[in-house]
Amino acid sequence: MNTDFDTGGRGNYQRFSIDIGGVLSLHLDTKKNIQELLDSRDFRAEHKEFVEALYFELIPIFRNIENAYKRFIEKLSGSSMKEEIEKQSYELFPDILPDENERNYVKIKIIFEFVSSFLKITIASWTEIQERLRKLLKNSDTKITYDKINGLYLTKINDLNLDTQAFLEKIKSIFHGNIVGGLLEDPDILVSNLLYEDSINYDYSVIFKGTGAQGYIVHDLHDEEDLFQEFQHYDSDSSKNLAKESEVQSEYYYTSLIGTKDWNRNDSYILCIKNIDLKEEEKKFYSSSFVVLNPAENSNINMAAALVRKNSGYSFVSRYTQMLNALLEYAFNNLLNNDFQNLCDDGHAFLYHIGPVVIYMIIQEDMNRRDFGHCYFVEKNALIKLFPENTIKKHIINFWTDKFTKLSRERVDSYINYSKGVQNVRSSYYHLFNIAASTKKRGRSDNLTIEVYLKMNMGKFFGYRRAQVYRRFVHDCVFGALPENNSIELVNKFF
Repeated sequence: MNTDFDTGGRGNYQRFSIDIGGVLSLHLDTKKNIQELLDSRDFRAEHKEFVEALYFELIPIFRNIENAYKRFIEKLSGSSMKEEIEKQSYELFPDILPDENERNYVKIKIIFEFVSSFLKITIASWTEIQERLRKLLKNSDTKITYDKINGLYLTKINDLNLDTQAFLEKIKSIFHGNIVGGLLEDPDILVSNLLYEDSINYDYSVIFKGTGAQGYIVHDLHDEEDLFQEFQHYDSDSSKNLAKESEVQSEYYYTSLIGTKDWNRNDSYILCIKNIDLKEEEKKFYSSSFVVLNPAENSNINMAAALVRKNSGYSFVSRYTQMLNALLEYAFNNLLNNDFQNLCDDGHAFLYHIGPVVIYMIIQEDMNRRDFGHCYFVEKNALIKLFPENTIKKHIINFWTDKFTKLSRERVDSYINYSKGVQNVRSSYYHLFNIAASTKKRGRSDNLTIEVYLKMNMGKFFGYRRAQVYRRFVHDCVFGALPENNSIELVNKFF
């Protein structure tokens, strides 16, 4: 693959401080200039047919760039942007009249998603254009034209792509968001998980001040005379969802998706298993000799006893289910009543936002750390230890479905409740992080980094349940971010 348009390097995002559309119009100017240089009348007779064919090859690719600019960048100014801000403000803050900072947040979100959508298309297009232009290197006459195109235009486009990527990275770092994928109906429209936080100043000028997003006076650098063409939203039509579900239900077992907004439709809401994997695991569970329901039952496990007790796993199914239900009820009750108190106005809805993936990680970590929940079965004269993760996931999926079966879409789509809960989770993390960091400084000097030290003392300073929730909502969490936050692969597969 051609790497000339690799945007992994550092760029100058400052060029976007005044006019995004004007800066990115260089794509259109470059397209026009290259087309003029490929005018076959300027080539020798023996090369005219070849160059003309190349010119026509490039026309649909140039058109992709032009269409992307009209679709995403032209909409970033004037009445189009203003209308889009109004529309998304209503969707994100339906219960209140958004203040200036909230409207600025919506503007940042729109810019982030639309420029990201445009960049994805243009990088792919320019990479293909350059690959096709390399055909000009075949002879000395057309090579001169290639060198001119490359020197005058392609290098500038490469620099612009680097600068655009740097601009988007700056938005990500200041405002704590990532692109999580494309809409199911139109993958070209990229969406983010950028979340509103009261403590952040969302004025556009903050991006170019270089010291972070907090502490600046909020003022509007641009007239809010912008908008976008309508976002195409996820089709929530029940008949369509049921039709798609029927196609995968025979292969997968998974949690339902309630939310309808781009910020509450990612893979952290979906726990799934393959039915075939579950059946294979159940065979081993049923044939097992020992099922460890609490840490004290790890003693006296040996091959002789296992041979006598072979295929006794059936008798443990009911007790294993009871154990899992007890663990799940304990985790759910403690998350809101002990770990995170007074998070938001609707705690039950926020438990849904925490997601089944986090719940599974909490249960899995508890069992592995205290060494229970596994079983032993005999295979080829060996005693095999098995942690039945698919069986556990199935119980969590059932428990999750019962817990939220009556939760309304309106409660899940309440962005105000969601953002308040996330802000309080993040505040909790940074408070405990500072306490732990201070404790390390007061202790004996050692070679451990603060990250290693905190991971080693996760339970002491944070609590094991909290740590998994922090992975879900804190982008720079020392325990590592939850990868499902930035994925919609399962959303697109199942819904």
